[in-house]
Amino acid sequence: MRLIVLLALVGLAFSIKVYGNQLKCKDASIQETVANAIQVCTTELVQADPKQLNYSNILLELAKLEHRAANYDLLIYYVAKLEASEHYLSTIELQYERHRLMGQLYYHQLQYMQSQSYFESALAIADKESNIEWLAKSNNDLGLAHYRQEQYKKALLHYKESLFYKEKIGDLYLIATTLKNIALLNKTVGDYPSSVQYYESSLKKFLEYQESFPEDNRVNNSLSHLYEDMIIIYSIIGDKTNYKKFLDRLLDSMATKQSYKEKVRALKNVALARIDSKEFEKVKVLLPELERMNTDLQFQGEVHYIKGKLAIADMDYAKAKDFYILALNELLSDHNDQLLVSLYQELYLIAEEMSLYSEALSYLGQLLVHKEHVLKLQYQSDIGLVKEQIEKERFMRQAIESELENSAKANKIKQLTYISIIGLLALLLLSISFFILSTKRKREREKLLLSIKAHEEKLFLLNSEKSTSVENENISEDSFRQILVDLMFEACTAWEQSTGTNLVELAEKSKIWKVSIDSGRLRTRSLDKYLNLHKLPANPRWKNVVKTCHFVLSEECLDLQKRSVLEDKLEDFMELVKKRSMASST
Repeated sequence: MRLIVLLALVGLAFSIKVYGNQLKCKDASIQETVANAIQVCTTELVQADPKQLNYSNILLELAKLEHRAANYDLLIYYVAKLEASEHYLSTIELQYERHRLMGQLYYHQLQYMQSQSYFESALAIADKESNIEWLAKSNNDLGLAHYRQEQYKKALLHYKESLFYKEKIGDLYLIATTLKNIALLNKTVGDYPSSVQYYESSLKKFLEYQESFPEDNRVNNSLSHLYEDMIIIYSIIGDKTNYKKFLDRLLDSMATKQSYKEKVRALKNVALARIDSKEFEKVKVLLPELERMNTDLQFQGEVHYIKGKLAIADMDYAKAKDFYILALNELLSDHNDQLLVSLYQELYLIAEEMSLYSEALSYLGQLLVHKEHVLKLQYQSDIGLVKEQIEKERFMRQAIESELENSAKANKIKQLTYISIIGLLALLLLSISFFILSTKRKREREKLLLSIKAHEEKLFLLNSEKSTSVENENISEDSFRQILVDLMFEACTAWEQSTGTNLVELAEKSKIWKVSIDSGRLRTRSLDKYLNLHKLPANPRWKNVVKTCHFVLSEECLDLQKRSVLEDKLEDFMELVKKRSMASST
């Protein structure tokens, strides 16, 4: 009787809070638990006018709440009603959110390609509308979809794009979410220091947000997820202090988990982390509760793995092997390569312990296959390929050492040895090629620097000479003038195309030509005359043209082809000057 009265009082208090303060659906989804928010929104939906935009907005909010509660059938129901509502086709925000929700639905149903398609449609809308908040959300969504498909480069690009927009918005909750996703990606590819750094940054942002918005219930659930990830990463790197700290925080936050599925996953992650920390007795206490709650068997593979590890701790290898094989059957369809690597490693060690060498070699082969797949996903750069090769060689050596114990596998040993030698020779050849290329480039640069220095010295000598005229010799004056104009034109063209600047910049830097101001604009009238045969002075200052060529050639950024052409033309011109001088002296 007392219990009934108490429940009635709680219901009355909630009704007073909702209806006395006129709590709206949108506010309830932030301030209340998911269950209470759904009750508020459902009540408001009944009272709303289907012809009003608010009706469609309530449907959208209910779909989001059912997504948070993992009630996917109701999510589909409210999305369908949203699409049929009067304002759906005329409201771009409703269309955007509908694409996101459908993407999230397929994502949680592990249909990542369909999920990606909806997320891309949402991103297209966000891009068309230039909506920064939508761009931030959609890039994060696509990062998740690519991550689940092991497309880590694409995932990281979308995460970083999302982080860029979120930092422009300044929303700490959104920033923390993407930082957590980047941390998980780094953990997956084996970059544990970076993973820890991003997890700590995410935690800091979540706590800052919680301090500013304590009424937002979403952050409690997000922090609980974060603690799950952090106990795993600290367990992996052997940081017992932080592992214990975040394990305590996770256990304290279990009450905030509003989804049964989330509670099961949290228990599973606690058990796995304690297995890594060799807290086997605590895992034995936790295991019955985990099995009781895992009614849909979603985490059955991990549960079998945990049982196998406990059997290993008790030195019951036959029992451990049975559990590992059960786990293997569950996990092969999930493509959980990280855990599969651990499973094959354990099965290989058990087979060796039980003197089942043929099985040991079979498990070792599978271990190498899955480890190679993990390494390919981890290292997607040139440096990564080198690290991958090192890891392959280490596992090859392990395989060779194991096969030496079984003389019947001698041919296999030779084959692996040849592969290792070929790989090493390929690396050696690559190193030699890189050394030769580097040496060649070094010589070319030295040659270029010598050429530049030579032109600088020639420019200095020309600047020191007073005479700027040339005698009138037997060689045609018209030809001389034409060649002079061509040479100046080639020098100016090379300057403009290589430096990206104009003739005013050339005149000012070289100090060979005057720069004047005409109608408020800088002009190079004297230089311009040497680019037109008809405007060329009667007694051209050919040494100024030569000085200009040397100045242009002294620029290191000059295009190599332009440099070669200009040097050839300058040599031809200097040869012409030499002939005129010799003709004059005779």
